[in-house]
Amino acid sequence: MDLGLGNVSSLAGQLVSLSYGRDMERVTDLRGAKYLEASGLRSDGWRLFLCVASGT
Repeated sequence: MDLGLGNVSSLAGQLVSLSYGRDMERVTDLRGAKYLEASGLRSDGWRLFLCVASGT
C-alpha cells in the first residue's frame, strides 16, 4: 500500500535544502556588499537597477 510518504519525505528534503540555500545566498550577498564598500565601490547598483527597471 502506497501512502505517498516517499513523496512527502522528498518534498521535506527539498524544502530544507531551499531554506539552507537561501540563507547561504543571503550571507554571501551581505559579505559581497561589505567587500564592495570596503573597496570604495557602491554596493547598491543592483537594487537601483531593479527600481529603475520596475518604474519605482
